[in-house]
Formats: sequence, structure tokens, C-alpha cells
Amino acid sequence: MNGTVEICVYRDTIEEHDEDNNLSYVSVKREFAEKYFKECRKDKYFDDLEDFLNEYIADDTEDFYEFAMKHNAVISIEHE
Repeated sequence: MNGTVEICVYRDTIEEHDEDNNLSYVSVKREFAEKYFKECRKDKYFDDLEDFLNEYIADDTEDFYEFAMKHNAVISIEHE
């Protein structure tokens, strides 16, 4: 399964804002999402990447944006 995925994060992990909604979606390549899962989430509550993508909440991805920026993996960001 190639392509891209959107990972939901708290917007304030990306930027300061005055909006009521604090969610943003960071688009990355699926392979990068797998890298994040293996390095940062594998030992947590999820069995595999599919389980993570189907069950995670923004509390589980508080470090995602920083990790993605560090690896130059961000394709796009959409704020709600």
C-alpha cells in the first residue's frame, strides 16, 4: 500500500493560534508513517501500522510534526 496518509495532530504542536479547533492534518508518505510507527509508537498500544492508523488519537501523535519536520517528510498541512 503506497501513497500518502494524513496524521491528525494538535495544531498547537505546529504553531500558535487563536482558533477554537486545535486539530491539523499532516500529510506524509505512507512509508514515513511506517517509520514513525516503528520508531515512536510500536511499543505503545498498537499492534501494527494499520491498527495505529485506525485507532490513534491526537494524544498519540504529539511528537509527530516535529519528527516529520526533522526528517523533511511533511508534504502538506491542513488545519481544521
